[in-house]
Amino acid sequence: MKKDTEKFMLEYLKKHSTIVSLIFFGLITIITYGLLIPQLGYYQDDWYLIWAGQTGGLSDVIALFTTDRPFMGWVYAFDYKLLGDGILGWHLWALLLKLVGVYGVYWLLQMLWPKEKFLKISVLLLFIVYPGFLSQPIANTFQNHLLTYGAAIWSIAFGVAAIKFERKTVRVLFFLASVALTALYLPIYEYMIGLEGAKIILFWMVYQKKYSDNFKSSLKKVGLWYLPHLVVSLIFLYWRFFLFESSRITTNEATLLSNYQSNLGPSLLRLVVEIVKDFIDTVVHVWSFTLYKNFDMADYADFGQAILIAIIVVGISAFFLFNINRTESTADFWQKNNKLIWLGAGIVVITLLPMVIAGRNVRFGGFERYTLQASLGVALLITGVLSYIRPRMREALLLALLFVGVATQVSNAQNWADL
Repeated sequence: MKKDTEKFMLEYLKKHSTIVSLIFFGLITIITYGLLIPQLGYYQDDWYLIWAGQTGGLSDVIALFTTDRPFMGWVYAFDYKLLGDGILGWHLWALLLKLVGVYGVYWLLQMLWPKEKFLKISVLLLFIVYPGFLSQPIANTFQNHLLTYGAAIWSIAFGVAAIKFERKTVRVLFFLASVALTALYLPIYEYMIGLEGAKIILFWMVYQKKYSDNFKSSLKKVGLWYLPHLVVSLIFLYWRFFLFESSRITTNEATLLSNYQSNLGPSLLRLVVEIVKDFIDTVVHVWSFTLYKNFDMADYADFGQAILIAIIVVGISAFFLFNINRTESTADFWQKNNKLIWLGAGIVVITLLPMVIAGRNVRFGGFERYTLQASLGVALLITGVLSYIRPRMREALLLALLFVGVATQVSNAQNWADL
């Protein structure tokens, strides 16, 4: 009886692996970010938008952002029209946007590495719980970060799908969706433009796999394929640098260029030093410092709750890993991948670079949110490193990182809920 049950379960997993995977990754996301939503409220800059919406309506919401990121004002106006003043709605909206990003990464990985099961599971789990972006509890203010990142991820995924699919109508629709999402996300947060570099790298990877072209030939094809995205990016940059003038010093391009011109040597040195520091913080330090900081602020009850939720997530994930492993051959499930390390590292650097050029840095204690756009690169890099470790230890390390990520995110939400 027991053997029959196990056989049925394994056959079901094989037959319905996509549905099971979507449910699994959705469940991990909801447990990590959704359980404490009823206890959360409005914090920090959330109140500015709520006040503007209540006192002046949508026009005042739009006006809040005219001096800095005007397109964001229209996005906020849409959000406020949809969600109003209800606290719960904003937090559920942020959770939904997180799920949208997760499923975008899932589809992207399915297209890039259809047979490598551990790679996809590892990258998705690390991406979901990555402990660098700790601003989701401030849902009203930072849901736009999740919207922007999610749109960028889906832009990349649609672009990759347009290259891989053979049917012309589908290719055109996916290509148009990819370009449209580029036009959506860039005006919201300009410092996420480094994701266009990640897009080019992944497009080139797909062309290399599909056509087995030499470097020069595939680069030419990618250039032509990326051209509409480039046009959108250049139009945005022209508007941002030459037509729009930000009254906020930290996002004023003229002030930034003036600083580089007057202090070129020190500015370039700073650029190199800070990108190295931010890379280390984003990839390595984030897995220890943020957990320690949040646990240090927690009382015993919150500490115990965070540990318990993390153990539950690790237990579910271990069960999923064990059973998926049994349905696949070792060759499909475990593959060393040094290219993944370089790909992940490249994406981390290229997505952090615009933020560093703009004079901002990853700083723990509020500004670790600048790691968000690099989180997919981090997940790829770490998974590449794990692929060189023997299987049992590999799974143990993945689950340990998963524990750290979940415990950090839950403890962080508890600290906001206690305010």
